[in-house]
Amino acid sequence: MAAALLSSPALLGGTALAGGAGAPPVAVQPAFTWIQCQGGRVLVRYVQAHDLTFVVLRYQGQNYGLAPAVSASGSRYVGLAGLDTASGLEWWEHQGEGTLSVYHPASGETAPLLAGCRLRR
Repeated sequence: MAAALLSSPALLGGTALAGGAGAPPVAVQPAFTWIQCQGGRVLVRYVQAHDLTFVVLRYQGQNYGLAPAVSASGSRYVGLAGLDTASGLEWWEHQGEGTLSVYHPASGETAPLLAGCRLRR
């Protein structure tokens, strides 16, 4: 599912890279986009690879790669925070609003870091 918050063709229509012989191209958003949240902001970049969308977040000076995850509604992405396998980050979007949370893979629980995130205009 394409990311609802930043799925406009202007934002995702960046560079197309070859995905290998016979493979669909990989679309790369040309730059990070500021997302303003309650209590802070985060930089987000969406990367479309074949049939999947991945997210690269820049939060508190660090870059995090997040992969698509199961979600009952909206688009959800999770990834471990570096070498710390006990926790990671979750970026969840639903109806044009995003939430950045700490994610604990062992329990599946999350704790919000930034809520009410919307594209900065």
